[in-house]
Amino acid sequence: MSFVHSKATDVYVNGVDITTFLSKATSSKMVDKAETSCFGATYKAYVPGLTDAQLTLEGYFDGTASAIDAQLQALLANDTSLFTLLPIGDAASNPGTSFLGWESSYNILSDITAAVKVAMTAESKTGAVPIIIGEPKTTFNAVATTFTPTYDTALAPTTAGGELHYHVFALTGTGSPTVTLSWQTSPDGSAWTTIATSGAISTAPSYGRIVVAPGVTIDVQSRIAIVRGGSTISTTVFAATHRN
Repeated sequence: MSFVHSKATDVYVNGVDITTFLSKATSSKMVDKAETSCFGATYKAYVPGLTDAQLTLEGYFDGTASAIDAQLQALLANDTSLFTLLPIGDAASNPGTSFLGWESSYNILSDITAAVKVAMTAESKTGAVPIIIGEPKTTFNAVATTFTPTYDTALAPTTAGGELHYHVFALTGTGSPTVTLSWQTSPDGSAWTTIATSGAISTAPSYGRIVVAPGVTIDVQSRIAIVRGGSTISTTVFAATHRN
């Protein structure tokens, strides 16, 4: 057993790293229950219902342009936001949780004895899924194609489906720079098949959740392909994957 201090936690929302404004993050998963207890029973009985997921964030107010207040205010109008929580930090093969959803509340908290704080709650539209980091937040400064080391090695392939989650934090350059993030899998580390791709991204911040449909084979080894186009480019990206 190995415990980890939460000081390494990272939080990404819609291609923006808001980690340095935050001091607390809570990811919750819930299942509705319907009681089915009948006469003669000793204990209550239930059947499970719909699942739900929430992410609550707390931190410190900063009202400058593009800081935490501007970011969280903007989320109130966006019902397809991508929330990614990395509780032990952003490093290759680390676990996390991520979902597509919307911000249901945003609060600014003033107290005469404390610094001004912020708090928000996000609700999932697709269910929060556990993710494995394939490409940690990394900056690339050359037009090229690179591949991450193999990660998320499974005991057997699956056709149950999956998801690719990505954030593009920055993208600049000349000659119409673009970046494409793709999830590739292989049975043996030599023959690779692309099973999900972002397509060519030309603006930042950008983000996405790409679904791998059931029936598509997700093989035993995974990697992320990062393709950068244009004449010159500088881009900062993150990608992670989930097997159903």
